[in-house]
Amino acid sequence: MFRNVRRAWQRGARSWLLATAAPILWMARPSVAAALPVPVFAGSPDAAYGEGVLRARVLDRLGRPLPGLVLRFEADLRGVARDASGETASIVHTETQTATTDGTGLAVVRLARSPHRGQSTRWFRGSVDVRVTPVLPPGREMTFLAPLPLRQTLQIPPPVTEPQLPPPALVAFEAPDTTVDGFPVWLGRDNVLDRMVVVLEGFDLYNRYTATDNIRMVAPAADALRARGLDLLVVNFPDSHQPPDALAPLAARAIRAASRVAGDRLVAVAGLSAGGLVARWALVEAEEGGTPLPVPLLVLLDTPNRGANLHPALQAMTLRYGAREDKAALRSQAARVLLAAHVGDPAANVVWKKVGPPFADRRVPARWTPDTSAHQAFFARLRVWNDNNGYPKKTRTVAVANGSRRVRRDGVTSPDLFRMWLPWTSGWTLPCAEEDLRPGSLLPPDYRNRFRAYFPLGIAGAYLRTAPTFVSAESALDAGPDESPPFSAWYARADDLPALSHDDVDRGAAAFVVREILRNAGPPAASR
Repeated sequence: MFRNVRRAWQRGARSWLLATAAPILWMARPSVAAALPVPVFAGSPDAAYGEGVLRARVLDRLGRPLPGLVLRFEADLRGVARDASGETASIVHTETQTATTDGTGLAVVRLARSPHRGQSTRWFRGSVDVRVTPVLPPGREMTFLAPLPLRQTLQIPPPVTEPQLPPPALVAFEAPDTTVDGFPVWLGRDNVLDRMVVVLEGFDLYNRYTATDNIRMVAPAADALRARGLDLLVVNFPDSHQPPDALAPLAARAIRAASRVAGDRLVAVAGLSAGGLVARWALVEAEEGGTPLPVPLLVLLDTPNRGANLHPALQAMTLRYGAREDKAALRSQAARVLLAAHVGDPAANVVWKKVGPPFADRRVPARWTPDTSAHQAFFARLRVWNDNNGYPKKTRTVAVANGSRRVRRDGVTSPDLFRMWLPWTSGWTLPCAEEDLRPGSLLPPDYRNRFRAYFPLGIAGAYLRTAPTFVSAESALDAGPDESPPFSAWYARADDLPALSHDDVDRGAAAFVVREILRNAGPPAASR
């Protein structure tokens, strides 16, 4: 009788095992999403105890298993241990094991080796704090978006009456799958280089962004395109401090290389921010030169078609007091072209006034005269390339604005842009200009934090009180709220949605981009 009961219990345990094996650790190539494992228990002599088996499955964002990745499992056990002879004792123990994902992407470890009275612990009940960390071999690039290690607290055996919570997720991005003419490429699901999308990097203030960083920025659209078999080639400019016209030849080279490797097929181009201006110049220059690029579709992602905004007083403060790399970025030719109002030489174009106590020697801008010469000259040259206002005539052009066209909704309650306080004075406050509050995308948080400073005990400091508009919807769509954008199709956020950072992509924009690119991609090579 006891044998039949045990067999019935084991059949139930196997059914429970199959039912709970679904929670998985997602990993990516190039994008990895991970979730902590759920324990599986089998063969316990007592329902109050369990034998812990931790499982983690590694799949890329396209659903493919990623074998051969080593995962380190660290488990803190707190509870009661029971050995094979039936002896029990309280236990507080940390166990570390590693396992390698198999062909299905699955890694398994068994928590059954905790020392107890000189014997191996066979059964356990209590809590287990689990930490899972991928162990990457030297030279393997993988950028994680969530903190490592992944953490979760489990109960062994699991509560019967409580539902299992979904495991936490981790997202990471790996190195590209291959290169074409030196440009990194992420392959689509079919692993065939046939339908290419060339992604052009925007203005990188510090020239630190990698190609992986750029593909991560557009992950929602990139994942959807790769899931449908499209391949992404990223142009990560060696020096994005150059103006767009100087970067255009490299973009043209990448486009022709992508077309050539895909069997002379047409190539879609997506310009991230200022990368859209690079694409415009490259396409129009090629058309006017009689050798048009093989591009049926150009996507402009929050491109500053009428320039970007950064208050001239903030520029002046940065050029006077900022870090060396911030000064270099602002003095670059790219910044002079992209910013609609560049402060130019702060010694010549800014009148300074002294604030704070005499020993502080702190000065702030009182008046300024922006230098718009480089900005106006570039856009004048771009627009006179052809009779289409500097947009390609043989390419369908679509645009995305990261903000709404008429309203900026982000909870702005202060008319002040920047606040600085100093000892024994009222400090200095910079009010917002009209451009700082226009509907559009906001200055990214990483750049906003560059204006934050605190001294010990709070005696002095500075911070941005309002996130300024960086690229207005008017600039991204090259049209005012009552004008018709000069594009075949365009997307802007709804007026009732909050403003986004310039480096964000919302779901609606991602869906719009995917739909436009698939519309012009054509069938896979195998189906032609």
